Amino acid sequence: MAAALHQTDLLKGLNRLRLDGKYSDVTIRCGDRSFSCHRVVLAAVSDFFECMFDVEMQESLTREVDLTPYIVSEEMNICEKVLQFIYMGESAIDMSSAGHLLEIAKQFQMPSLEASCLKFLSTNLDQTNCLTVWQTAEAHGFAELEALALSLVKKHFQEVCYSNDFLSLCKIDYILTILNGQNMNCPDKRIICKAVMLWIIADFENRAVYIEEIMKALNVVPVDVDDVEAIISCDSFRDIREDSTYQSTIYSLKKARYSCQFAGSANQGLLSDESLVVIGGCEDGSNKDMQCFSFSQKKWFKLAALPFDVGFDFAVCSEGLNIFVSGGTSHKKVLLRYDGEMNKWDKMGEMPHGRQRHCMAIVRNTLYVLGGYDTAKSSPYQHIDLFDLATLRWVTGGRKHHMAIPVRSASCAVLGQIIYVVGGFDSRGNQISRVQYFNAKDKYSGEEYQVLPEEANSKYQAVVVSDKLYIVSKNGEVFQYDPGADHRPFVVGNISTFPRKDYGVCAFEGNILVLGGAVRFQPRTDMIQFNTVKKLTVVMQEVMPAPRSQFGLCKTQVIRRHLSNVDD
Repeated sequence: MAAALHQTDLLKGLNRLRLDGKYSDVTIRCGDRSFSCHRVVLAAVSDFFECMFDVEMQESLTREVDLTPYIVSEEMNICEKVLQFIYMGESAIDMSSAGHLLEIAKQFQMPSLEASCLKFLSTNLDQTNCLTVWQTAEAHGFAELEALALSLVKKHFQEVCYSNDFLSLCKIDYILTILNGQNMNCPDKRIICKAVMLWIIADFENRAVYIEEIMKALNVVPVDVDDVEAIISCDSFRDIREDSTYQSTIYSLKKARYSCQFAGSANQGLLSDESLVVIGGCEDGSNKDMQCFSFSQKKWFKLAALPFDVGFDFAVCSEGLNIFVSGGTSHKKVLLRYDGEMNKWDKMGEMPHGRQRHCMAIVRNTLYVLGGYDTAKSSPYQHIDLFDLATLRWVTGGRKHHMAIPVRSASCAVLGQIIYVVGGFDSRGNQISRVQYFNAKDKYSGEEYQVLPEEANSKYQAVVVSDKLYIVSKNGEVFQYDPGADHRPFVVGNISTFPRKDYGVCAFEGNILVLGGAVRFQPRTDMIQFNTVKKLTVVMQEVMPAPRSQFGLCKTQVIRRHLSNVDD
C-alpha cells in the first residue's frame, strides 16, 4: 500500500512539474503543438527517448524532439496521450486511445505503457470492441490479448457479425480464422453465411478472389449448400451469384453432397455443443452434481445429477453423447452411464473389480478400466476390465489384458489405438518414473524406457493435443512425450498459474485446457489455456460457477436442448 501511495504521489509531483514548467529542458513537437517536458523523466520510462538524448544525437543538442511522423491517429493527438501517461500514469488511458497507445508503446520502447494498455484492454474487453482489439493484438503480436479477443468474437458472433467493424476486417485470414475455428456461438449457420457474404460485397472488387476459399470454409462449418443458394438469391448478392468462381464451387458442392464431403444431412436436426463436463468436486463434499460448459455459448449449465454420491477417486470418460463414471470411494464397483439423448443416468452392470484411484479410456467401442485398487491396504490391479459399449456388458479379456506394472493414482490418454498410462504408484508405494502402455488393437502391454522427471508422479496429467502426447506436472511444466523415442520428454513450456493439484485437464482447439484445482489448499474457479506452439498461458474470462478440485472431467457433445438450466 505504501509503495502504491508513493507512486501516486510521484506521478502527481511529475505532472505538477510539467504543468508549472519547472526544470523542463526538452521540447516535444507533434504536428502544430509543442510540449515542455523533462529529459530525465522521458529517458527513465522509454528506451526510445533515452537514445534520442544520447550525446551523439542531434536531439541532445537542440533539446527538441519531433514526433510528428509517429502520429497514428488523425482523431486525436496520440503523442500528447503518451506524455500524459508518462506524467499521470494509467489514468491517461481510455478505450479510444488504448489501441493506438499500444502501437506507439512498441515504437517508443515503453514496456510500462505496453503493460498498462494490455491490462486496460483485457479488463474492458467486450462485444462492442472485441473485433478492433483482436486486430490490434494480432497485428502487433500480443498473443494473450489476441486469444481473449477472439474468444469474445466467437461468443458474441451474432451481435458483431453485421457491424461495421466486421465488414471492415482487413484480411481474409480474420474471416477464415472465425470460420475454421470450432465453437462459434451461432446455431443458425445461415447467419454465418450471410455475414461473410456481406463482407465480400462490402469490397467486392478486392474480395471476390476469396469466394472459393470462403465457400470451402462454409462447407466445413457446415452451412448447407441449399441455404447458401437461398441467401445468394437476394438482389444485394447479385455480384457474387454471377461470379464464375461461385458458380463452379456451388456445382462442386452439390456434386459432392451425397459422398459426405458436405456435412450436415445426417445430424442436422441434432444440434449439439462441444462441451466440458465436470462431475463432483464441490467444497461441500457432494459428488452428485454435473456441470457443463458450452464452448460455443461460453456459459455453464446444469445437467442431470448422478443418482447417488459415488464419493471421490472415481474415473470419467466419454464417447459420443454418452458419459461413463466408474468406481469411487463410496461405490467401488459401480458403472454409470449418462444418456446424452435423454439427459439421464442409467446404472450398468457392476465392474468385475472394485476400484478407486483408477483411470478409464475408450478405444473403438470398448471401455477399458485400468489400475486403481479396492482399499488402501490392497495392491493395485494389474488386470484390465473391459466393457463392450455395443452390448453394454462386461467381457472377459483374458491374460492379454493386463498392465505391465499395476499402479494406482495414474493418468491416461489415448493416442491412436494405444492407451498410455502416466505415473502413479506401484504395490510398494513407489512412484513410477516411466510411461507404460496398452495396445488395444494387438492386445499387448509394455513399458517405455524414457524416464520421467523426478516429481510426484501421481500428480501428472496426460493429454493428447493435435495427435501429440503431453504430460502436465504439478509445477506447471508441460512435457511433450514421443512414444518410442530414444530421448527423454522435453519441456515445451510452463503454465504460469501453477503449482496446483487436483485440477482437471483436456484438449481444446489445439490447446491444453486446465480447470480449477487447489492452489495452496484453496480450490480455484479459473479456466486456463496453454498454447503448446506459442508456449503461452491464457487465463480465460470465463470461470467455473464455484471453486472445485478433485473432480471428474471429460469433453463431449451435449445436445443443445439440454442446455437451458444456466449455472450462475
